[in-house]
Order: sequence, then structure tokens, then C-alpha cells
Amino acid sequence: MGGSGCTATKAQYLGDELDDIELATELSLTELDENGKNHAHGDDDDDELAKAIEESLKSSKKQRMSSRIANTNPRRPRNLICDACDQLIQGPHLKREFWNQVYCCDHTTDGTHTCCSCKRFEPRNEKFVSLGDDQRDGRRICNDCFCTAILETQRIEPLVRYVLKFFDHLNMKIKGPVPVFTVDREEMRRQTAGATTVGPVHPDCTVLGLTMCSARDITSVDKSRIQGRKIVTEMKTYRFGREYRIKILVLFGLPLIMTGGILAHEFMHAWLRLQGVSQLDPKVEEGICQVMGYRWLDWFEAFDPEASSSASEKAQFMRNLKTTFKCEVENMLDGAYGDGFRDAQWAVSRFGLDYVISYIIRHKTLPKK
Repeated sequence: MGGSGCTATKAQYLGDELDDIELATELSLTELDENGKNHAHGDDDDDELAKAIEESLKSSKKQRMSSRIANTNPRRPRNLICDACDQLIQGPHLKREFWNQVYCCDHTTDGTHTCCSCKRFEPRNEKFVSLGDDQRDGRRICNDCFCTAILETQRIEPLVRYVLKFFDHLNMKIKGPVPVFTVDREEMRRQTAGATTVGPVHPDCTVLGLTMCSARDITSVDKSRIQGRKIVTEMKTYRFGREYRIKILVLFGLPLIMTGGILAHEFMHAWLRLQGVSQLDPKVEEGICQVMGYRWLDWFEAFDPEASSSASEKAQFMRNLKTTFKCEVENMLDGAYGDGFRDAQWAVSRFGLDYVISYIIRHKTLPKK
């Protein structure tokens, strides 16, 4: 991407070192510690959840290692082992390059579950965690992604502070209270039932984030616990006065890095509203918001020393996950989100982020080629 006067570098982060350490400490509560205990999913259920995930991760790792050996064996170049069913692939196959995995094409239509985050198929020897918020499609998440999943509204605050820090480094401070809530799919459907900035939302569409400028009540995920391989949630309804005219909703149960990208997208909507900018062409607004979410993924990796330089399996997984999300953004077919992103990304690479945002505020469109 092209440079911009707003782009933050590692040198800029040094002045905020103490704040960064505090934020990193808070964020670490959403991850498994060295003893396998998980601090993000309740009190009494921690040991049960950690044990279940640890066992599944061991099984998953063994399976991935055996598949990797079979799939890269130079003596058997045609004997590909499917990473989902663990069988020899007889016909056409799918290949996920950065995951070093291959799959039978049949799994796209035979009901094999996919992770709602990284999009990998569920292996035969590993059970995904059901997020339990939708009876129709049974949203599931793999154990790797689940290790940093944001399940409750109170657990998202450290990540919100990271995203706000990203905007601060771009000289785009969010002025004013903008509360953030994690919600399930039922609540997200209720809030988008009328329409969004891009028009009506199909009931089967999965909306990941929403910026609201209304006084409607919000029912968020207040508490969560593991029951077998399913997450059970307790909900809480919030009512607002006029002091909170802008609110952000994020779908619960997604990993930290994906949730951060969604938040960056939604906070760009909020920032525009706080600047008095409204009634933009959806392609322009969603496009620049997609750019902000996309850039946050790179910023977070550069900001986190382990993610940017470590050769650990965890760090490599986070890099793969970031690549997955970036590929999704780059290849979206939707006009507002897909074409809008590509147009805005081109403008930012040509003129710089600072100029493009200023131009949008003044002219309510992107600068022309």
C-alpha cells in the first residue's frame, strides 16, 4: 500500500510504551496461559474449557502434522491426504496455501462444518465449539480460533482501547462516548431487520458488525459458559438516552484479531458521523471503512512484537489468520464492500490516507484517477 502522513510506525509507539504494556497485559487475559488455564470464559468452567481445548488442540496438531508429511512427501506427490476426512483424495481438491492444507472438494457440499473464522473444514478427529446462537446453520469455531475468541461484552474493552489507539496514531481521535457491545446472531438480525446503509439485509446473511445511530435497546452477551462443546450465553438488555447517539455492535465468538478488524471498520463509521459526515454513497463509505479494517490488521501485527517476529506456532497461526481475513476483504464480490474497498484502496495508495479522508469529508466521494 502507498504511504500516508497518517501511517503509524514502530517508532511512534515507543512514547506510549507503558500504556502498551498495560493493554497487552489486559489482552493476554483472553488467551491460554502456560498452564492451560483460560481466563476469558467464566470462573468455574475454566478448567473444563481449558482441558477440552487442550485435548482437541493436541489431536488437531497430530492430525495436521501427519497430513503435512503425507502432502509434502516427494516420493508420493499424488497421494494427498484430506485434512478434513483424513482419507486419500481421489479427485479434485481444494488447497489452502498459507494453512498448508488440502481438502476433498466434496466437503463443500456434504455438510462438513467450517470454522466461522478461519474457514477451515472440521477435521474428523477434532470437534469444533458450537457458539450456540443459531439453530439454522450452527455457527462453529475451531479450537485454534476459539483460544482468543471474544465472548462477552466486558471482555472486549481492552481490544476497543487498542483500536482507539490505532485511530489516535492516525490523528483521528474518536471524540465522544461510543459504547461497544457483543451480540449474538439473533440480536444482530433484529437490529438489521429494517435495513443498513447498503440496503436490506437477507435473513441468512451473517452481519459481523453494525454502527447504530438510534436510541433502540440493545441485548448483548453479558456472560458465557462452556457446556460440553457448546457455548451457553446469558443476555442483558441496555437502554439508552440521547447521550449515546452512536453505538457499535460486534458479533460475539470471533477471535481477537478478526474482532479488531471489525471494530476498526465500525469505528470509521462512527468517526465519520462524529465529523458530521452522513449520506455518503455506500460504496464510498463502506469502501473506506473496509480500508481501515484492513490496515488495522497490519498495524496490530507490527504493534505486537510476538506476532511480527516470533517463529512460534501461535504467532504463525495469527499471521495465517490475518492473511485469511485480508484475502476475504480483497476478494469480496459485493459492490459496496468489494468494489468499494478496491476503489478506496487504490485512492489511498495513490494519494495517501490523510488526503483521501479529507477529500471524502469535503466532496463526499473518492478522488478520481
